[in-house]
Amino acid sequence: MRAIALVTNGAAEFSWVGTAGITVFYVVVLLPGAIALAYRPGRLASVVFAAGVVFLAFEVLAIGIADVSAHAEGLTLWRWAGVAALAVAMLAVYAAQVTLVHRGALRTIQTVST
Repeated sequence: MRAIALVTNGAAEFSWVGTAGITVFYVVVLLPGAIALAYRPGRLASVVFAAGVVFLAFEVLAIGIADVSAHAEGLTLWRWAGVAALAVAMLAVYAAQVTLVHRGALRTIQTVST
């Protein structure tokens, strides 16, 4: 988010409380699906996990759009390109996190059952 603030000429703010809150939010949203997948992988577990992923994706997009639109006036084409590149990079990191949680949950059931 600091990179987005720098590209859009916004104020770059950081707090440990905010970082901890985001971390707890990610864990709380993805944990039920991860536990369901680890306990008994199947259609219901996949739906619970997917619901958490979709909810998290919606929140990430809503916060990102709000942050960019707050500082988006007068951005040059290069700054918009920077915002787009950062959005793609953030999406890749988000996808990697979700993939790691999914694989870890499925690996747990294989370890426990053997």
